[in-house]
Amino acid sequence: FNMTEKKNDDSKRGADERQRPVRAGGGSGDLADQAAGALTRFSQELSKASPTQQAIAGGGSGCLTGYLFGRIGRTAALAVGGGLICLSLAQQRGLISVNWRRVEQQARQAVDEVADAAGENVIGNGGNNLQQVLERAKQVLAAHRYFAATFAGGFLVGLAAS
Repeated sequence: FNMTEKKNDDSKRGADERQRPVRAGGGSGDLADQAAGALTRFSQELSKASPTQQAIAGGGSGCLTGYLFGRIGRTAALAVGGGLICLSLAQQRGLISVNWRRVEQQARQAVDEVADAAGENVIGNGGNNLQQVLERAKQVLAAHRYFAATFAGGFLVGLAAS
């Protein structure tokens, strides 16, 4: 490839070609479709890999995932815990009054709404139900048992290291 031979002549292109948006994946479909395609390709490539390569990939990705999960979880716990401490101190000093029964009622309602929404996303996504999703997960884990086992171990190591 010679960079001097490449010409960027917009006058030869049509107006619609110049203004067409470019997607990150280069193809059509939304981000979820692209992610699913990437996971499918990864799964296919992993199937061809030796058990040692699967173990290395599983351990490394599990360790990274566990580390990130631990860092994000720790930060979220710090923010929520700090907020609750500040709220309790402010109430104790008489700066604010908190109706704890109402807070508990609204928290339960929010948890129920999130659980319902999560269930609808899993169950109502493209005609799949929860049983089909779980069955597919079992198939993937069975097909990549070295990856799955080392991912779990790496996740715990990463979580402990965070």
